[in-house]
Amino acid sequence: MLFEPQSDNLLLTAAGRAWLGRFAEGDRPMVRQLTEALSLVSLQEFERTLQLTIEKLADDGSEPLALYSAREVPPNSDLSFRNGGNGLDSVAAGSDVGSEARVAHVVRQICRTQSNRLLRQPSIENLLKRRVRQIVVVDDLIGSGGRICAYLTQLWNDLTIKSWWSYKLIGFTVVAYAGTAEGIRRVRQHPCKPNVQIHRYCPTLDGLPWPREQRRRARQLCMDYADGNSLKGWPLGFESSAALLVFEHGCPNNVPGIFWANSKHSTNGWQPLFAGRASTAEVASVFPPELTSRTPVSVLLTAGQPRVAGVLSEVVDRPLRSEIVVLLALLGRGIRRVDAIAHATGLEVKACEALLETCVAAGFISPRRRLTDVGAAELAGIRGAAPPRINRILKLGEDSYYPRSLRGRIVG
Repeated sequence: MLFEPQSDNLLLTAAGRAWLGRFAEGDRPMVRQLTEALSLVSLQEFERTLQLTIEKLADDGSEPLALYSAREVPPNSDLSFRNGGNGLDSVAAGSDVGSEARVAHVVRQICRTQSNRLLRQPSIENLLKRRVRQIVVVDDLIGSGGRICAYLTQLWNDLTIKSWWSYKLIGFTVVAYAGTAEGIRRVRQHPCKPNVQIHRYCPTLDGLPWPREQRRRARQLCMDYADGNSLKGWPLGFESSAALLVFEHGCPNNVPGIFWANSKHSTNGWQPLFAGRASTAEVASVFPPELTSRTPVSVLLTAGQPRVAGVLSEVVDRPLRSEIVVLLALLGRGIRRVDAIAHATGLEVKACEALLETCVAAGFISPRRRLTDVGAAELAGIRGAAPPRINRILKLGEDSYYPRSLRGRIVG
């Protein structure tokens, strides 16, 4: 089932109203749509999901797992994962940590529940001693993929680890709550060939189920206000990833700068919605316990399928589910990105993959996520399933009505 999001409630908070008021009147409709597209992840949802994912990994094998909390690696640094090395620290010393500290806390709590199976930040020597066969690097978000890749490289640079890997004695897994399609692809291309497990696709501006012109105008708005207000940071987020997911414990720097970046000017500067990339108590109260998505009707209207949206209630579950109708409608508009489909339907990664497999098996779409002739016929049938009802009014005639077919023949 699809639900209405709570992200639009951000603009009902005091911080949200003040932030919206900084935009020109003509730009506010687009700002509202962009804010509504944000996926808000509560701390409860984030921690519970990571714990369930890691517990399942531990249950699937008999050997201990080595858990490492991903953190920023300074350029040209050389972390050591030997006994006493700085690579064994969950967070960098003296740094202004944000999400790193929250991820490290989650990993620490999980390891306490299964201390015999889950090892936290073990040294290379302990990996050998405990016969660890799987290294798991944990993060909250794979945005550009740069942070995870840099951290994996530090582990990979150890000749002992590289030797074990070449003999297939050890493998790598990356666990994150969410990830962008581009970031996941980048991590999977790392030389250690990690298995990447995420719970949800992270929505991005380029992956929204919006018409191309609408996405272009949204990008331009983010860039214009960032340049016009001299915002610190990146107009479209780190490496222009333009992510649209915010955690209760912190706003990633992959999100467009208008949401979190401060102005370079000390007075009368830009005040973002998530100042310091953090949430005030009032803003945090908006984050729902469960991640929600928009209603299918709003998705279809935004994607430029008003006729399908108008007949959705007539065709849902007879025989197609609403998720299948939305999927066919998106593909009918040329929207084939898997992250856009996941964002529109509100489905988790595995559920989204199952939906695609179901439609491929039914012959509605091809393995490359294109409508087949059968799928196009289904979509055409949906559009015409409930034609507009017209109440016809009979023409006025004589006051007395005599059915001619029942009259006898008039003679004379």
